[in-house]
Amino acid sequence: WTPNAGLNIDTISTPMANPKNTTVYTVTYYTLTYDPICSQTLTVTVNTAVVDAGDDKEIFRGDEVMLNASGGVTYSWVPAYGLNCTDCPAPTASPDTTTMYIVTITDIEGCVEQDTITVKVILLEVPDAFTPDGDGINDALYVYNLLGTRVDVKGDALESLDFKIFNRWGEMVFETTDINVGWDGKHMKTGRDMEVSVYVWLLTATTTDGEDIGPISGNVSLIR
Repeated sequence: WTPNAGLNIDTISTPMANPKNTTVYTVTYYTLTYDPICSQTLTVTVNTAVVDAGDDKEIFRGDEVMLNASGGVTYSWVPAYGLNCTDCPAPTASPDTTTMYIVTITDIEGCVEQDTITVKVILLEVPDAFTPDGDGINDALYVYNLLGTRVDVKGDALESLDFKIFNRWGEMVFETTDINVGWDGKHMKTGRDMEVSVYVWLLTATTTDGEDIGPISGNVSLIR
């Protein structure tokens, strides 16, 4: 038998084949004097499962995200922490801390394979609304930590951030790289008060440990 890869014995009529990949084998029959009589080929097809758990995700703590694996007829997710189901292809994940999930699938051929996906939990928050009306309460939009205080270099292990605000037409109306500067509801170029509306924010940051956060985004309502 040739090739002999994956065969337990290559000089008998009934070898056991266990190739790692699909392989075409050729068997040649000989006379007792080692003269070849004829040859035949056969293919041993190796079925392999292909699983895809998708790209890693980023969420704020308290938010949720849908995972979506493919390639199987049955699914098993571990750990169960933060998942609404462990035997479905698309569970909803809402962990409180960064978690790596492992999904094990079995395909239609009975083959088993695994993949991993990490849900990174961002320990920062941006409010859903603020009221820049000059009353001294919630007059500016800041990035907050989970203790409800504004982030700063000394207190929250953030080295830097880039915080942008866009209006409904995609125009950037505010940007800061200063951790202690928030949006006061005015256009950064004209200084005029922006209208009551829903705005989109975009945030990237770097911790003092060198970990990159984002880009992550969300909506905020300006209320007067």
